[in-house]
Amino acid sequence: MAEKCAGKVWGSYDWGSCSYTGKTEEGGKWWCSHHLPSRVEAKRTAREAEWQAEWDAREARIAVGQAEAAEWDRRAALYPDLVAILHEWYDECENEDPDDPVTEDWRLQPWIEGELVVRTRELLKKADHD
Repeated sequence: MAEKCAGKVWGSYDWGSCSYTGKTEEGGKWWCSHHLPSRVEAKRTAREAEWQAEWDAREARIAVGQAEAAEWDRRAALYPDLVAILHEWYDECENEDPDDPVTEDWRLQPWIEGELVVRTRELLKKADHD
């Protein structure tokens, strides 16, 4: 005949015995389905695995955010050089002959856009090596 569950529960002000009937014998004691040690351990392990997965995902998000912030800081450090290049181009274009049809609207010239890309890439490569 099965005995009372060997599990302990918190009562109003102290610990007491579980009131359920023990249905499974494990380790020489009878346990209800709530306090069965193997089941309790399995639930605890699953819960901890879930928490660990959430924690790892949080840590990964933080790492990605830090990497993005570092990249933005690196690019921000290049901003003054990029502005200097743009001012240099502007000055070069302002000194061109205004009647020349090629330099009439220098902002729309594809070769200037291409040159901007080339010089920007050179600046980024230089910063990568520093």
